[in-house]
Amino acid sequence: MSIDRHYTALMKKVEFLRETGELTSVDKFRQETFMAARAARDAVLTVPVTTNREIYGIIIRLVSSPISTGNTEEIQKAAEAAANECRQLLKKSLSKALQGLANYLLNPESEAPVSDS
Repeated sequence: MSIDRHYTALMKKVEFLRETGELTSVDKFRQETFMAARAARDAVLTVPVTTNREIYGIIIRLVSSPISTGNTEEIQKAAEAAANECRQLLKKSLSKALQGLANYLLNPESEAPVSDS
């Protein structure tokens, strides 16, 4: 008799958790996990698209800058400045993409992050 009551109590608890939304099906969990992973992938893969024109501009400025031929120190400084500018641009773009992802994960009913392009 005690086992029956224990089982009934557990079943009532499971039903309560399901009704309150604290318990979800494995299929629903897999679907939500898939959507989160897809949103993460999409957010990161948009970075090259959204930064393409700016990186192009950095490269054009680098190759167009008046650098003395053979002055390796001047060439190195210009290349380091361009690399730093690219790093800052990528950091900003990745941060924006990941912030959009975080917002989506906190509120899955909202739209998934999309490209700015």
